[in-house]
Amino acid sequence: MRNIGSFLLGVLVGALTGSIFALLNTPYTGEETREKIIDTSGDLRKNAQKRWNESQRTMEKSVDQWRDRIAEGIKASSKQLEQTAKDLREMASDRIASK
Repeated sequence: MRNIGSFLLGVLVGALTGSIFALLNTPYTGEETREKIIDTSGDLRKNAQKRWNESQRTMEKSVDQWRDRIAEGIKASSKQLEQTAKDLREMASDRIASK
């Protein structure tokens, strides 16, 4: 547990150090940097929304395909059960008739 805490502290210090270094060495002014951050975050948001919508469509399509397969399986099973019931009734009728 102590190693995990040390590791997380190292990650935090490294991230903070990297962020400070990047801010101090950026070739842009503060206003330009803020605009770039806003533009980039907007682009990231649009990209994430696009991917979310694509994933949602893919999942809906997959669910529809599974629903159709399940319905086909139920239909086939139902026909098989009906045939089995019919066969059993005929067997029972034949046995009753032969007595």
